[in-house]
Amino acid sequence: MPNIMDYLDWRGDIPLTVSPFNEVDNYLCSQMGMPDFSMIVPEGGQRVGLGDTLDRYAALWGERGDNLGVLSSPYVLPLLRRASETVRFRDVTLSHFVNLCDDEQGEQFSAVCVHLPDGSTYVSYRGTDDTLAGWREDFMMCVLDEVPAQKDALDYLLRVAGEIEGPLYLGGHSKGGNLAIYAGVLAPSEIQDRIVMIYNNDGPGFRNGVGDGEGLARIRERMVTILPQHSIVGTILFPVGESVIVNSSKGPPESHDGFYWQVLGTGFLRCEELSLSSRAWDAALDRTLEGMDSESCRDFVDALFDALQSTGARTLTELREQGIRQVLEVLRAGRKNPALQSFISRVAELTVKELAGGAVEDIMEKVPERRRPLFKKLGQRDEGEGEEETEEN
Repeated sequence: MPNIMDYLDWRGDIPLTVSPFNEVDNYLCSQMGMPDFSMIVPEGGQRVGLGDTLDRYAALWGERGDNLGVLSSPYVLPLLRRASETVRFRDVTLSHFVNLCDDEQGEQFSAVCVHLPDGSTYVSYRGTDDTLAGWREDFMMCVLDEVPAQKDALDYLLRVAGEIEGPLYLGGHSKGGNLAIYAGVLAPSEIQDRIVMIYNNDGPGFRNGVGDGEGLARIRERMVTILPQHSIVGTILFPVGESVIVNSSKGPPESHDGFYWQVLGTGFLRCEELSLSSRAWDAALDRTLEGMDSESCRDFVDALFDALQSTGARTLTELREQGIRQVLEVLRAGRKNPALQSFISRVAELTVKELAGGAVEDIMEKVPERRRPLFKKLGQRDEGEGEEETEEN
């Protein structure tokens, strides 16, 4: 099935003034907020062309952009470079880039304004980057009604909306999608009136909703959360607004990367339900946090990230470079916290079951038709499936 690169080949020569902005365009714009454009895109209103931005970025970091870290998709820079060469996106400009990271406060926030050729602006909030501080903040969403990055996201929107005219789109990938919804719901009505759509691309939900309900009521019909069928990030906490499930050509964790989301026309190909692995991960986290008060949740999050940061690593890339043996030692140390031990055990168990089920499905293709009922029972994963037996059995 086609992906977003195929979309650019097919749609790239059609300007936004002819074919309006759509959900695939949204994902591409969300990726424009992923690289660190410090010293390239100003914090103020001065605009820099997308192509020039990528040229200067490549001069600093190379075309591979190695500073994006282990978490970021390897396709971000090729995707943006290809977009900058199309009629549809070659006149895009960027402004108001900010990048904040505070290990002590557990704060990571970054955003950029993407100015589209049709006169609208996409406010692109960066998703969780490679820093452990950013991931700690993600998990703190299970504890706090507001994390620092959410406040930063609202403050950023209030500032740029006062300096930029025209219609607004808000969006982001992963945590960036959560920030987009938070800012859009809490924005005053005069800013909400300018918002065309808010996109949460496989980002987590919310612990206790957003705001007092009035802001959400005004803008609910202009929000959407896009979840790949194997989502493990977008199912965290409770969604706000409409959610749609889309097909992905990869399983977890690669399915988090929108490059693998299948494209049909001007949208992503819809899927009926989340996969077993997605539902299993969600159940493991829910079971771990079930019945915990805020203090216990905080203890769980602190135990997890204290264990990870005890290696001296600040990023997932550095943690990976420590080697699997040291990571296992860290996880063993984390078992002093019963909730963390339970979570690790449940995730490991569900992962093994999913891999085992997948292995049986692969074997099934090589099994003669008359013997498949038996193998189907061995690979049983959905409740109630395979209960009937034939007389031959």
